[in-house]
Amino acid sequence: SLAMSLQVSAGRLGDMFGYSGLPPLATALGSYAWAMWLAAGLCVLSLVATVVFVVLDRRAEQLAEIIEDQADVHPGSKFALRQLLHMPASYWLLTLLIICVYSTMFSFLSFCPDYLQLRFGFDESEAGKVTTIISICSMIFSPVLGYVLDKVGQRASVVTAGSVGMLLSFVILGYIPMPVYVPIALIGFSFSLVSSGVWPCVAILIDNELLGTGFGIIAGGINGALMFVNYAFGTIFNNDDLVAADYVWLGMMVAAVVASLSWNAIDRMSGGLANLPSRQEDIDTSVNGDSVS
Repeated sequence: SLAMSLQVSAGRLGDMFGYSGLPPLATALGSYAWAMWLAAGLCVLSLVATVVFVVLDRRAEQLAEIIEDQADVHPGSKFALRQLLHMPASYWLLTLLIICVYSTMFSFLSFCPDYLQLRFGFDESEAGKVTTIISICSMIFSPVLGYVLDKVGQRASVVTAGSVGMLLSFVILGYIPMPVYVPIALIGFSFSLVSSGVWPCVAILIDNELLGTGFGIIAGGINGALMFVNYAFGTIFNNDDLVAADYVWLGMMVAAVVASLSWNAIDRMSGGLANLPSRQEDIDTSVNGDSVS
């Protein structure tokens, strides 16, 4: 949980820079062109880091002979689509949960400045700064929560609490008079709860040989959903229809909460493996590797 939470924090650091740093930079330079060149430069830097990582990773595999030492991996085995039929129902519920939460979060981050300008009358710079509260909260709380979850467990329960918290945040933002900073901060904290607990659970639910496929399905689902969700929100905000925006975000979070509660219930009926601390989880997985359903 801690390792994946640190990755989430790094991603939110980039969001924070984008929303709070680029608008003032564009204003100071008189154009978004230089700001976009800076963003392009960061993408190139990311590409270089990825290439270096791949080289180092391959070198590490050669030195440690990871492929030969992993008992669960059989060289020469090929993936077959029929293997998807053997993935547990809890994995598909978790996939639906992740797709709904991340589609909500990423679309809200993209359109939050426009939303704040239309609903609360913020200017562009102020709206960008308020949006960064989400990233700041996620960046701070994710590693802390990841460390705690590794020690005490309760990942499934925490993910459910985070899903409910995000739903409540959007209810407050759209319908309850309150300083905007409160629901915005609550969105960031609640998302930290979800992201810190949900990703390690993927590795718990499916076999090691299907991990790449499992994560790939989730990543593809998120990107596919965002393609339609962002198009829908583009149309919604072109018409300044904040009511429709609220309904879509609330609808996705209701689906996330239902999926989370269903997954949590199945996990508890099958032994509560997702709620165990990391050390106990490893012991139970090795002893009862086929008990997760």
